[in-house]
Amino acid sequence: MTEVWIVQPYVPSYRVPFFEMLRGRLASFAINLHVVAGMPHGRQALRGDARSPDWLVNASERTLSIGTRTLTLTTTRRYWRRADAVIVPHMGSSLDALTAVFATPRVRVGVWGHIRPYTSVGHPLDIGIEKVQLRRADHVFAYTPGGASYARSVGVSPQRTTTVMNSIDTSQLTSDLKSITRGERLAWRERNQLPRGPLVAYLGGLDRSKRIDFLARALDHLHADGSPLHLVVGGAGTDEALLARAQARGQVTLMGRVDGREKALLLSEAIGIACPGRVGLVAVDGLAAHRPIITTNFEFHAPEIEYLEEGKTMFSSSDNARQYARLLEGLIQRPPSEVQWRAPTLDAMVSNFSSGVRAMVNS
Repeated sequence: MTEVWIVQPYVPSYRVPFFEMLRGRLASFAINLHVVAGMPHGRQALRGDARSPDWLVNASERTLSIGTRTLTLTTTRRYWRRADAVIVPHMGSSLDALTAVFATPRVRVGVWGHIRPYTSVGHPLDIGIEKVQLRRADHVFAYTPGGASYARSVGVSPQRTTTVMNSIDTSQLTSDLKSITRGERLAWRERNQLPRGPLVAYLGGLDRSKRIDFLARALDHLHADGSPLHLVVGGAGTDEALLARAQARGQVTLMGRVDGREKALLLSEAIGIACPGRVGLVAVDGLAAHRPIITTNFEFHAPEIEYLEEGKTMFSSSDNARQYARLLEGLIQRPPSEVQWRAPTLDAMVSNFSSGVRAMVNS
């Protein structure tokens, strides 16, 4: 058996089905896949989505903060130093990534992630190191076509690049949405004491990256304008308290983390999904549920925003809370349009990643 390891900062709940499917797919090619990960800390930990399945190897997480930079000092080399290959996060601040790329010549090395600096300007030192990581790696696994294009622009050959098409398992969501009845939707509204008017969903963590402060200001404008729009929040995080004022005046319902049929019911009743901050995998939820993402022209969206089309599956305002409020209000009157709601699937992601792993170990 060929031994391959994947190193992760931590394993969130949405990533568990991917690794389970990938392990099974690679086993059919005589490739034994192991996953080693730490645990989330700080704001990420408060999202409450970390998982530790029985196949996961847990590593002690160590970080060091220097000014605005956080260095990940976790080292897992003892697990994979005798393996055939290891796939590490594409991070200039990760000791694991540096060790794999620069100090383990007998092990084939893959890097995976956004690849292009999407969600921040990036520290110049990190960006420089990450470009070298791309050039030295045996294979690059990019979440989306934009990341793959960036890798090629810094000298990575197409043969050493795989576009993963990062996704989540939406099979249950799609099935639930098809089976929900009108009576079930009415009962769900009554159970959660929701008003009869239009609902907008919010899905995901309630923290700085999602710009909950901006969302709260937009709700202030909607309230001042007398809008009937009601926001139903499925998520948790450190910035939840920023929505307390809107909740107190009856604009917002906080549901905590939502999964399964509860998530499907929320999306079936919503006319759109609010996400003024970082649009990421919520794009897949929106496409699967046939609900547009309502966002802004914020410059630090995650790569999955590439799946969306402005004016059809996504509507954007300028990066101004009042303009965003007007966009949300306009959603109530917007007539439905002909849209092809094509969500990237988890099965395709597993197939893409598996092909990249086999290309890497056979290179």
